[in-house]
Amino acid sequence: MDEQSPVRVVECRTAEEFLDSLSPRGKYFVAEHDSDSYIFRGHGDQRYRLLPTAFRVGTTIITSCGWREVADWNNREQINAEIATVGEFFNSADRAGLPLPEDSQALRELLFELRNLDAEIRDWPSQNLLSLIALAQHSGLPTRLLDWSRSAFVAAYFAAIEAAEWNAKPNEAPIGVTRLAVWAFKGAAYDLNRIASHNLKARVAKVKQITLVTAPTASNPNLRAQMGVFTVHRKEQVSLDVPADREPMDCIVRNLKAQDDIHNDLIEFSLPICESPKLLRLLAREGIDAAILFPGYGGVAKALREKQYWG
Repeated sequence: MDEQSPVRVVECRTAEEFLDSLSPRGKYFVAEHDSDSYIFRGHGDQRYRLLPTAFRVGTTIITSCGWREVADWNNREQINAEIATVGEFFNSADRAGLPLPEDSQALRELLFELRNLDAEIRDWPSQNLLSLIALAQHSGLPTRLLDWSRSAFVAAYFAAIEAAEWNAKPNEAPIGVTRLAVWAFKGAAYDLNRIASHNLKARVAKVKQITLVTAPTASNPNLRAQMGVFTVHRKEQVSLDVPADREPMDCIVRNLKAQDDIHNDLIEFSLPICESPKLLRLLAREGIDAAILFPGYGGVAKALREKQYWG
């Protein structure tokens, strides 16, 4: 592992070594004074980049013309689709009588005004929309937010269950998949950088490109159980007629490190997918399974079905 690189890689051989590496008592995190310093994200396929669903070409998203596949759009087309998606989510949830975070007349007016974009848009997505977008993202709609968890073991579960299903049904696995991964991002470093950069406008703009987003958990039991948080990549000003920036977060972190002295810490832990059945079983012994992460009878049934993948 290169200690000087902004993106570090830790390759583990066994499920036990993997969990030891991710543990808050392990050598990579034991020195952290704040238990929330790092956030974590799991992938069944190590090759998946840290790219939000709304930016993945081929993902279906709501537009003014109905559901369409994301293509190589410019910012106007991309943002219009994201606005249509969150707007439809808000309207449908409101009609269903469901509570929505930070609901107000000002929020409703903002959603209305965003239907017509000018030549430039500042600070997309707006701070006032982040809680609503986070709820839409966690409910399964494509947005430019990226899901993370404050728990490394929760992230490991999502990587393990995906990989264990592929391990049991290799014909359904992505071609060439060999390792799963959990990413660890030191989000707390960005808070410190924001404070240190308070009077340095150019540096603040770089720091703000990656923002940690939280959303109300009182009305979202899954988000609460999974200790969910989000990141978003945004710029203070966006020209609408240029191609949308689809750079994955791991590449953004590398580039920010190359441009400035901004402190980043992004670690990728990987494990052969043949170890995923054992990893899934060991996580259950740690109290991390579907019954805990998806509160309700459906989560209990899901946990029982997942035992068939244990190794």
